[in-house]
Amino acid sequence: MSKKSNKNNSGGHAPSITKKAYKKSLHLEVGGTRSALSARGVEKQLMKMPGIEKAEVNYVGSSATVIYDEKVIGLKDIRLRIHKCGYHCSGELLPRHVCHADAN
Repeated sequence: MSKKSNKNNSGGHAPSITKKAYKKSLHLEVGGTRSALSARGVEKQLMKMPGIEKAEVNYVGSSATVIYDEKVIGLKDIRLRIHKCGYHCSGELLPRHVCHADAN
């Protein structure tokens, strides 16, 4: 007869409990970036912030896509960091086809 092990497949450790993330994606206007190098600099600065999961800056499109945890960081903080990098950020870019609710 073989002995049964009390250990689970994870090496005997209990499974870790993770916090529920509140991920949000933003498409922001980022003005003033003139090259891939300047765009990469903004990406690096955004990635240093707590709660930012991913940041991609497109200097040709003057935009950035940011995925972040809205329980940790908000749009105001992200915009401020972009401004501190020396670039303009007026906020979230919305597609022109998005309809706004009537005040009726």
